Amino acid sequence: MQDLEIGKRFLAAKSSLPAIQIRNPQTIKHERWQELAEAAGEIADCPIYVDDRPSVKIQELLASARLYIRRHGVKLIVVDYLRLVDAPGRELRDRVGYVANALRQLAKSERIGVVLLSQLRRPDGGINSKPSMLDLKESGDIEAHSHVVLLPYLPVGEDGRPNPDDQLLIIGKNRNGGVGSLPVYFDERRLQFVDRTTSERE
Repeated sequence: MQDLEIGKRFLAAKSSLPAIQIRNPQTIKHERWQELAEAAGEIADCPIYVDDRPSVKIQELLASARLYIRRHGVKLIVVDYLRLVDAPGRELRDRVGYVANALRQLAKSERIGVVLLSQLRRPDGGINSKPSMLDLKESGDIEAHSHVVLLPYLPVGEDGRPNPDDQLLIIGKNRNGGVGSLPVYFDERRLQFVDRTTSERE
């Protein structure tokens, strides 16, 4: 995604306007623009930096990350997504493993959080099969170098529509805690996961 698209997702998360309206601003009523402008102002004040290069070499990524850590005090790096990072290696799994290990070392040496997004392979048991660690594409090194692995489970009904009552965020690995499943649902209006137990109490 380009930085403009990422910005729209931030607006959807921060304001009460649904994402579909933010993607199609001609549908936004005049009186709602003030709220959107206020949300945009709050986001602009946040120390968020977006690098939307379509591809980047791992050494370039590490250099940019360290620059922003030193210059702006960045505490979290999000890489979307793993296969777009170019790294040494003859096979894809070697390159993927190299990137995962390099970002693990970055997190440790700089004492920051690193969120690395990857893909899951298509489930053998059908679209509603729960994902497992074996479904991480390309390389077992992703699991080996990760401290925490989260696997989204978003089943659909017979009509093809999402089934929010069964949606989960599966903790496949957690070096410093337990594993299991968190009851969540994906809020399509705000494009974010929400704790289902909290929303039910509300």
